[in-house]
Amino acid sequence: MVASTSNLITSPAARAIKRRFRHLWKRYLRWPVPLWRAQGFARLDLAGHEFKFRVATPALWWLKQLHEGKWQKGVMQFLKDTLQPGDVYFDIGPWIGIYTLLPAKLVAPDGRVYAFEPSNRANILGTYLESL
Repeated sequence: MVASTSNLITSPAARAIKRRFRHLWKRYLRWPVPLWRAQGFARLDLAGHEFKFRVATPALWWLKQLHEGKWQKGVMQFLKDTLQPGDVYFDIGPWIGIYTLLPAKLVAPDGRVYAFEPSNRANILGTYLESL
């Protein structure tokens, strides 16, 4: 007996494979991610300031969110409205520096940004960032 195609597509195993592929497609294969991987970097706007990010898998989901304009617009606008050149900004637990990048631009040239990351597994700023 031959299994029908509709039964194969609706089987739990097929649905699981489809979900995994959809996840891969959304996060890693859909444009512009392949271009970023080929170039080795992504040039993106963060609240009106341009940054050049080296592409690495742990930060890829964030770069995609930023590219699509879905990344914490309210928080970024608050930082932009609040911080001024010469201010001091503390980022406790920055991971890769998502909330450290924009303040670094905003408090420059005389301000300071201090980022403290307790986890030794976090990939901090220098691994992924080249400021323009």
